[in-house]
Amino acid sequence: MYTIKGGVKDAALIKAFISKNASRINYHQDGKQVESYVGEKLVLQSHAQAEKQMHGHVERYQAKWNGNALELIAEKEGTVMYNQSDEAFINFHTGICKYKPIVYDKQALATSTDFSYQYKTKPQFFASLEGNQLLVDQMIYTLKTGDKNAIMVKGYYISNKFDAKGLANLRANDTLVIQEFVVVADKE
Repeated sequence: MYTIKGGVKDAALIKAFISKNASRINYHQDGKQVESYVGEKLVLQSHAQAEKQMHGHVERYQAKWNGNALELIAEKEGTVMYNQSDEAFINFHTGICKYKPIVYDKQALATSTDFSYQYKTKPQFFASLEGNQLLVDQMIYTLKTGDKNAIMVKGYYISNKFDAKGLANLRANDTLVIQEFVVVADKE
């Protein structure tokens, strides 16, 4: 856990923060290994192509290798719409991600919409191959920001690694809880 004053290591304090502010996000606590099966498959079709299959839905990805490191970039783009008030959070999110999100075609929107801006993006997954295991990088975080007049809590579960340089974007009343882990994919 981090604030503008630095890192917080007190496990009871962190657990209390998660319980109060991040109950919908599944943090792995007490150092336990968690086994789960969500019916998701990643099929490496070639050195440059992959498919993610889940409950009958298929998403195609371009695969980029750098030694044993793998970056998967979705072929299908998505659109993100947001308000001016979310700009600081988007910059914070980008700052704490080691692998920066793909963002392009950012545009201001007409004032008649409920949003200020939109941009195009492509989902990404990051992994490494160690022997016969594919280790998918995961990061969960919750950011609580605001003051006595207004508080905002946002949480994310993404494939990425933490970049501590992004902590420079913390503001006076911000609290960040972040957890990194890997999902070990079973080879079939």
